[in-house]
Amino acid sequence: MDAATANRLFTSGKNVVIASQGLPNDVSLNSLTAFAVGIDLVPVPVFKHVTPRGALRGVPNQTQLKDRVIKGANILVSLKDSSNVEIPGSTGICIGVRAPNGEFIKWVRRLPYANWYGLTVNQQQSEDILATLAAKTDLGTEGLILPEQSELYVGVQTLTSITISWANSFLSFQLAKELS
Repeated sequence: MDAATANRLFTSGKNVVIASQGLPNDVSLNSLTAFAVGIDLVPVPVFKHVTPRGALRGVPNQTQLKDRVIKGANILVSLKDSSNVEIPGSTGICIGVRAPNGEFIKWVRRLPYANWYGLTVNQQQSEDILATLAAKTDLGTEGLILPEQSELYVGVQTLTSITISWANSFLSFQLAKELS
């Protein structure tokens, strides 16, 4: 994709939020109730968003606040087990993409869950905390471009076995969506 298209998407596109709650057709969770993560260091996908046919979406590497723009993605995360206990802060939250008809997920960024650990979703949405979180979620690029049928993944990387209960957990991304 050329730079002009990416710039248009991230500056003129409409923002849309994808989240683990509500489950639109283009979002899927790896087991709606629980998911056991192995003890190796390979990220295990727990969240997937598929860009609909005919659409162009992207994860901008900037977050709009009331008075300024912060470099870093707008990602809210609260992961808990079936006992409503938060997963360890040492867990890695990995962001990955798979191209249409791609064979493998390309993991592009690993972020420490410690960034979100101990914060409720309401706290994460407050202006001051959101600014701090966005600064810690720099994707290392201008953003991730997701052409139609591309897949956006969130994986969990841990040394211990954990179970994620989506009944107790929440994850959301701010996406840019090209206007038709």
